[in-house]
Amino acid sequence: WHDLQRQRVCFAVPGVGQTKNTMVLAYNYQTKGWTKFSGWNVENVVYDPLAKLNYAILDGTSMVLLHNGNTDGGTRIDNAYYTVYEDSGTWSRKRNVFLDVMMDPAHPYEVDVTLDTDFEDQTIPVQTYHLSFDGTTAKTDNESVVMQGAKVITHRIVVNGYSRHYGLVFEDTASSYPARIYGYRLESRSYGIR
Repeated sequence: WHDLQRQRVCFAVPGVGQTKNTMVLAYNYQTKGWTKFSGWNVENVVYDPLAKLNYAILDGTSMVLLHNGNTDGGTRIDNAYYTVYEDSGTWSRKRNVFLDVMMDPAHPYEVDVTLDTDFEDQTIPVQTYHLSFDGTTAKTDNESVVMQGAKVITHRIVVNGYSRHYGLVFEDTASSYPARIYGYRLESRSYGIR
């Protein structure tokens, strides 16, 4: 990857007898010198052209902001995904009843889902739910999940209140491997029908 801030080109390579990247060789084109960094098990790097920052996935375990120190793997970044706002109020008198989140069970995960209702109306309490999978048992807010399969885990969240407009925020809080969300589905029903 091209590290513009430090004027160098970096190559992630496996060490002798290794099958995955265990070191980084950096060529500084200003000083015309090479440097070897250890402890950076870099798998992939992306560059943010606006912030002028490099982000890396280290050994498939976490995403980090790359620093310039020797053996510095960077600071772990909690990944977040924001959905668009949906409006079920246009479907006559409906409200949101429950939310299903479908997750990939290939690796353990820890994800928080925040239900941002009625366009951030401050009078409605924010609802945040914790989804987890330890490799054996999936849980939603520490309650075991019934809909757990080999290919997909469905977390069902019962929504509180009578909101009709919502946005979701997914945050990967403590996963050892980046969590993968297959999709989500919010059930809207007429008032009085649960």
